[in-house]
Formats: sequence, structure tokens, C-alpha cells
Amino acid sequence: MKNVYKVFSLILLTIIITYFVGCTFYLISSIQNDPNLFNLGIETYITRNNLDNEDAIYRLITSCYFSITTLSTVGYGDLSPVSDTEKLVGIVIMIGGVAFFSYIMGQFIEIISNFN
Repeated sequence: MKNVYKVFSLILLTIIITYFVGCTFYLISSIQNDPNLFNLGIETYITRNNLDNEDAIYRLITSCYFSITTLSTVGYGDLSPVSDTEKLVGIVIMIGGVAFFSYIMGQFIEIISNFN
């Protein structure tokens, strides 16, 4: 039962990290995209993928999809950071993702070795 709890907590941790990374990346893009704050006139993740015209659920799913592909360093290529700030944040997310998934895999290996 202890191992089931550990697996459940790791899955829940992955969902929470994915959600917050996706929301943070969307927030950074929306701040750059806001004409009242910076009015930079640059293309961002939001404008390139036309997310400002979509409903909130679609934006959430798209941002979480982007965050999980970036965290896992898979990067399918359909969604990508556009501005320099987004690229820097993407680099930080990738480095954090390597550490995060290394931790997750280490915990799964520990669960399997304890199970045997």
C-alpha cells in the first residue's frame, strides 16, 4: 500500500508541476503580449498559436501540453517559444525538467527495487 501511495503522489506531483509551469509560461507570454504594459509589438507564443482568440480550457490544455513536452525535453515542434524572453524561460524549464524527471525516475526505481 505504501508503494501505491508513492506512485500516486508522484503522478499528482507531475500533474501539479505541469500545470504551474504551463500557467507560468502563458503568463510570461501574456505579459509580453499586453499592449498596456510593454507594447513591444513582438510576436509571442500566444500570438503565433492564436491562443488569445480561444476559450480558457483550450488555452489551459495547450499550455500544459507545451509544458510537458518542454519539461520532458521532447519538444514535438508544433509549439515553441517565440520571443527571446520565452526562449530563456524555456531553457530554464528544460533544465528543471531534466532534474524533475531524474527525481521521478529515481523514485520509481526505488519503488520497484523495494517491491522485489
